[in-house]
Amino acid sequence: MIYTQRSIGTNRLEDQADVVVVGSGAGGAVLAKELKEAGLDVVLLEEGGYFKKEDYNTHPLEAFKLMYSDGGSTATIGIPPIPIPLGRCIGGTTTVNSGTTLRPEEYVFESWVKNFGVKNMLMKDLEPCYEKVEKIIKAQPVNWKVMGKNGEIIDRGCKKLGWSGKPIIRNYDEKLCRGCGRCAFGCPTDAKRAMHVTYVPMASEMGARIYANCRVDSIDVNGGVARGVRGTILHEETDEPVGSFHVSAKVVAFVEEH
Repeated sequence: MIYTQRSIGTNRLEDQADVVVVGSGAGGAVLAKELKEAGLDVVLLEEGGYFKKEDYNTHPLEAFKLMYSDGGSTATIGIPPIPIPLGRCIGGTTTVNSGTTLRPEEYVFESWVKNFGVKNMLMKDLEPCYEKVEKIIKAQPVNWKVMGKNGEIIDRGCKKLGWSGKPIIRNYDEKLCRGCGRCAFGCPTDAKRAMHVTYVPMASEMGARIYANCRVDSIDVNGGVARGVRGTILHEETDEPVGSFHVSAKVVAFVEEH
């Protein structure tokens, strides 16, 4: 079950698990499902709210307020600053991005191994993992019907200039996608296979406890080891603090997108 501030029904929440995962986006949701499938007791926490397709018929500015971190104003520091749209809702940024689903290039994996000493992280090692995830989220090239005339014009231009080009890979169900262009404000048909319609429900069905409207403020540390998290329960509509929570765990996985 996915608990929201209203369904938590208390101003004080106490829970414990083998693993507490902070963040329900592409990293946290997949991790929660995989850990639960492996037989561990899992709690998944999300600062933002839980929204369904029926909730998305809002003005873009309202969507920014409801589902984006900092109301959609997050940006890099530099000249020029670069906007970074970060989701703040169940499903994280996957709920409000365009669905672009690309694998890192080989040189990225090589840099992880060379610069950070990470083992078993080359593409050949991760290929089965990518294939598994891509199957669940239906990562595939955008079909020309959904892409529309603008895509066709760009394709003609690439061919005329001798440039390479092809449809981008997106996580979407082509039978449901209407090409309405509202991806960044929540898909109104659930065609975009974001975490809130794939991995989060899968983790929930397996028994993971998922709490929305729960902002983690601190990590409990005992003997140099993270053993839980504490934070604030936020009102579903106003974001005002209405309570507190504590989740103790053997392992803390902090995969927030900030």
